[in-house]
Amino acid sequence: MRIELLTAPDCPHAASARQLVTDCLSSMALDLPIIERVGRYPSPTVLVDGADVMCPAATVLAADACRLDLPTPERLLTALRANSADHLRDAARKEPLMCADPGADSVSRDTDQKTGRHLMRTAVRLLAGGGPVTVADLCAAAGVDRADLTTAPAGRDIEYDDHHRIIGWGLTLNPSPHVYIVDGQHLYTWCAADTLLFPVILDRRAQIESRCPTTDIVVSFTVDPRSGVTDLSPSTAVISIPGSQTMDSAAVRATICDPGRFFANPQAADDWLTAHPGGTVLPVANAYPQLRLISGRLLD
Repeated sequence: MRIELLTAPDCPHAASARQLVTDCLSSMALDLPIIERVGRYPSPTVLVDGADVMCPAATVLAADACRLDLPTPERLLTALRANSADHLRDAARKEPLMCADPGADSVSRDTDQKTGRHLMRTAVRLLAGGGPVTVADLCAAAGVDRADLTTAPAGRDIEYDDHHRIIGWGLTLNPSPHVYIVDGQHLYTWCAADTLLFPVILDRRAQIESRCPTTDIVVSFTVDPRSGVTDLSPSTAVISIPGSQTMDSAAVRATICDPGRFFANPQAADDWLTAHPGGTVLPVANAYPQLRLISGRLLD
């Protein structure tokens, strides 16, 4: 969820609007960054996912003027509740953060959605051992006689070696921006969000490292499947999550995984938010409990 405060230069209401947003976020236990922009805006304007909380259907026009309809706690809280619920409901339905379910039309008789999730979950667990996985071994471990992996979640993105062994399916042996260390194995993940999901699926603690593309600072932390995120450095780090509307089920990694990154602080993610208007940025620690909605679905 993206929170923006738009003000004109020297707006006398800027400080009170900022405090209003801070108080409302705090009352909902939402630790989200407030993106502040100063320019030619009706001032102050509070946007939640791009919509003016006082007039959601209106377009914010350039204007150097104090607005008469100042943002109110009631309107802001209503917008926050609606958008927070929509975001999590949409994420749980589409699983965009971890190689979403393919649409029903793309699922073959051999591999339905539940079987596809089971195969991917099993593949992640096998890959955590640090070596390639044959399709036969995967099917045996999953208790499946035969499967069309191309119709499983992100099946078209599965990485194979020269012997047609699986070397990447969410968790990968090939280098990516996101280092995932579990049980001494130095692995990688396709998605930034996968680093927060896989500890639950593997039931193992993991150490994560990922370089901020803006500041070049390495974001590092530990994820425990029960206690969540610890040892976060820098403590201001955030994770960017692309909007599910950008997902292409035929190219999940390119449309959902690759755009998601870790940033050293909320300000470092400003350009990312501009380039991905449907996306959201969350503090790393706060993202973990929200993403458990998705890892729980994969454990079904």
